[in-house]
This record gives sequence, C-alpha cells and structure tokens, in this order.
Amino acid sequence: MKHLKFVKLLLPYFLLVIVLFFSYTYFLKDLYWNNVKQSLKIESSLTNQNIKLQKHAAQKNIQALEIEIIGTTKENITVLFGTSKQQVTWQITLKKGKINFSNSIEWTSDYCFIKILNLDTKRSSVRMDYQFIGKN
Repeated sequence: MKHLKFVKLLLPYFLLVIVLFFSYTYFLKDLYWNNVKQSLKIESSLTNQNIKLQKHAAQKNIQALEIEIIGTTKENITVLFGTSKQQVTWQITLKKGKINFSNSIEWTSDYCFIKILNLDTKRSSVRMDYQFIGKN
C-alpha cells in the first residue's frame, strides 16, 4: 500500500521531467541560443584587419546574422562582411556622429569575416553586437 502511494507521488514529477526534456530539446534550445548576443568593441587595433565572428558551438543550420552597431565616431566607418577573407558579400558605411545601426541579413555560413575601415578610435567609442540565428 505504501509502495503504491509512493509511485503515485513520483509519477507527476517523472512526467514533468519528461515534458521539460522534450521542451528544451525541441523548442527552448533554439530560442535560448538564438537570443545570446556576442559583443565586439571596435577599436583602432582592429582597423584594416580581418576579424572572424563565429556562431555558438551549440547552434546549427545558420539562417541569418543580426548586427547592431552603437556608439559615436568622428569620421565615417565602412564595415565589410564576407564568408572568407577575400570575398566581400555585404558592406555598410556609417556616417560620423551618433551611430545606432541594426540589420538582419540572410546568412548561411557558421562564421563571418569582417573588416573595419576608416576608424580613428581616439575620438570614437563603437560597439558591435551580433548573433547568428539558426534552427537546430
């Protein structure tokens, strides 16, 4: 009799664990990993160098890349995006002054190379937040 009560008591908890496991595996994991942003402080040491942005290791089947650039600068900034160091597939030019730029582009690669041109960070404070959007 006591054994049956114990089983009845544990059964809802066991079912809850199963539901949580499947919810995380099929729904919540994508939602979590697609909302974790990575940041890059843009400074003069990064000017004219290729920088590799990478997805999180748990992300799969990348479908988009979201970019947000915030800050102020005293001169125009050009940012080149590509799937390799030699190939430019997307380019943005930001005017001097206060910057509040955000965009989402179709992207299928697990990484992105960027190159920043025309940046004098002695008078600039710019931060780039990015996230790869994927479907597991």
